[in-house]
Amino acid sequence: MVDLENIFTVYEITQHIKHILENSVSLLQIEGEVSNLSRPSSGHIYFSLKDEKALIRCVFFSGFGRSLDFIPQNGNKVIISGKLTVYERDGQYQIVVSRIIPYGIGILHIQFEKLKEKLKKEGLFDKEHKKKLPKYPRGIGIITSETGSVLQDILNIISRRYPLDVYLYPAIVQGNEAAPSLIEGIEQITKTTHKIDGKNHFSHVTGESNRHVDIIIIGRGGGSFEDLFCFNDEKLARAISACPIPIISAVGHETDFTICDFVADVRAATPSEAAELAVPNRIEMNNTLQNKKKQLETIVFSGFQDIKHKMLIYKKNLQEMHPQNFINKYQQNMDFYLKRMNNFMISINNIKSKHKQQKEMFQNRCLNNIQLAFNKKALSLNKNHEKLFYITNNKLHISQNELQNRKKLLSGLSPKSILKKGYSIIQKDGKTISTINNLNTKDEISILLKDGQCQAEIV
Repeated sequence: MVDLENIFTVYEITQHIKHILENSVSLLQIEGEVSNLSRPSSGHIYFSLKDEKALIRCVFFSGFGRSLDFIPQNGNKVIISGKLTVYERDGQYQIVVSRIIPYGIGILHIQFEKLKEKLKKEGLFDKEHKKKLPKYPRGIGIITSETGSVLQDILNIISRRYPLDVYLYPAIVQGNEAAPSLIEGIEQITKTTHKIDGKNHFSHVTGESNRHVDIIIIGRGGGSFEDLFCFNDEKLARAISACPIPIISAVGHETDFTICDFVADVRAATPSEAAELAVPNRIEMNNTLQNKKKQLETIVFSGFQDIKHKMLIYKKNLQEMHPQNFINKYQQNMDFYLKRMNNFMISINNIKSKHKQQKEMFQNRCLNNIQLAFNKKALSLNKNHEKLFYITNNKLHISQNELQNRKKLLSGLSPKSILKKGYSIIQKDGKTISTINNLNTKDEISILLKDGQCQAEIV
């Protein structure tokens, strides 16, 4: 009996397999021989990769064309990098290729990339580990071939820019023996070196370790990837990193990169550039010194002029503040004030004399005026006294008459006068009663008459 619930379509099974393959297998690197290669108008490359026992389909999409180092042909032995996937239409697995390199060079590239990644993770390429080049080195060590043009290029530039002691370690720069030779150069450059004199004659020189060598240049001229591969040696990289002297790597041309370039303290695109990085330019230094000299002269001259100006001001101030000047000034001021004081005393005496005269005249005049005024006042007082006596008597008489009239009026308005006419006054509790509304039955009242008083009760 068929289980209808567990029946799948071909597409579903293919998708399931595709999902398992693509998620369980990471990026692959495979070597093999190219066969069945085709390049349709789309730009994609289809081929098979085979060995003696098996074959696998591969596709290199045109989008990866920028990573294609060469155009493969049938029969080429190559190394590919790619991702395993499933092509649903044919139900076949295939490799989607991202990189193709020839087998011989490919092995070297893989070794290069692995070592590069390893040393990078260890921090040998980090900037904080890089040593700075001294600005004015005392001596330079060169590790390179003594017969190549690299050495002469470096020497010519150094002699032109900044002549100084140059020490050479003649090293092998290609082949299996190159890396040990270069490492030996790093170790020996500070022990036993060959110093190059002005005639390019190599004479043996010994001395204290690193007594005069402040920078080391290691490198060679251009060449193929295989020719430069000795500079990708791990031991050489570690020797460069551990060297206490700053090292400039100058390997190949500008487009060539080696492990030596990454681990060195400074990478130069060419050996000539390495020489320029190692030493300053004496012409530029001279120009800088001349500019500094002019600036210093300007500063000194300006400072001297400023000091000279200040000295003149100080001299003038000292002359003005000389004690004799103050003494002369004080003496002159004393003479001036004494003269003014004498004139002032004379003026005061004159004023006193004049004041005395005016005082006497004023006193005499005042006495005369006072006597005249007294006489006039006395006469006026007599007249006023008579007039005042008359007015006062008249006022007194009028006031007495008015007082008598008011007494009569007040006497007529007195309660006693009213009582004499037969009227009486009723009081309750000491208060005069003016209306019957203020009285109640059984109230005790007082009745005032002209000759006495009696008590009564209201009924």
